[in-house]
Amino acid sequence: MNFEGDIISKPNRKRYKLEQIREAKQVNGSATIPFEVGGLDFDLPAPGFWPDAAHLAAKEGNSIGLAKALLGEQHELFIEAGGQSDDVVLLMAQWSEDEQGVSLGESSAS
Repeated sequence: MNFEGDIISKPNRKRYKLEQIREAKQVNGSATIPFEVGGLDFDLPAPGFWPDAAHLAAKEGNSIGLAKALLGEQHELFIEAGGQSDDVVLLMAQWSEDEQGVSLGESSAS
């Protein structure tokens, strides 16, 4: 059989609407990670809501680029409040451990 060009669909297959999924996560609070530095409140997007620039910075090991991509316009205020860009990496590691039950650097077989 030649399937080239043929589209095989499954009846009753659920079609996901990304906008609705994102909106639902934002409504129930799982889209952001709230934290405090120097008495000021900040929010980071949870990993599923990161902009592409954050993923690229993380892949490159660029903590300053990651912090800027995640905090956006709040990055300067975050630094003024006593935060450091590496703190964002620490925060993400702690959040992963607390919320997802995963320690960064831990293998899935542990």
